[in-house]
Amino acid sequence: LAQMVNQAKTENQVNEDHLAKLVQLVKKAFVQNIVLMMVAFSLKMVLFVDCHRLLLSLTDNFDEIYHSIIYFSLMLLINE
Repeated sequence: LAQMVNQAKTENQVNEDHLAKLVQLVKKAFVQNIVLMMVAFSLKMVLFVDCHRLLLSLTDNFDEIYHSIIYFSLMLLINE
């Protein structure tokens, strides 16, 4: 029983590590996108409304899972 508990703990830790890495990647990608949008906006190449529309069209075309991950990562960014 103790061995099963330890194995479950190990598997749980591995899953948490994978999730943490995924969240870090998504957060990094979003920060880069936000920076790019800010640069584009400051250069007056595109209006912020167009950036917002682009972001919405991207999320619309993603699978539900990706949409959930993006929403989750945005919540993390907002809460930091």
